[in-house]
Amino acid sequence: MIEHTFEWTSMPDTRRADYHLTYALGSVFLDFDNQDSHIRLVRISFDGYGCHDLSDVPIVPLSKKDTEVFQSMFDRGIIDQTKMMQIIRKTIQKNKKYLWTDALREYKLL
Repeated sequence: MIEHTFEWTSMPDTRRADYHLTYALGSVFLDFDNQDSHIRLVRISFDGYGCHDLSDVPIVPLSKKDTEVFQSMFDRGIIDQTKMMQIIRKTIQKNKKYLWTDALREYKLL
């Protein structure tokens, strides 16, 4: 069984983003940028599906409150798994028309 938790990670310079999260023991990677004081999903990749670049898609950013919570967890280096899942699921729901729903379902993110 795959452990479904989030962890901060780093990526090579070829995969630029302000924040990098891994999920499900590295089976999913989520990359975010801070744009205009709001955090926005810019890339998501899944084992078995590939990498989905969202830089040219009008992704709805995190709310001000969720941006603050996300940034606080990043600054502390500690992820509250429940809060992060809520933030990620809200982001996915707001932007699911741009995302691979079959991959999201497989990894229990939708």
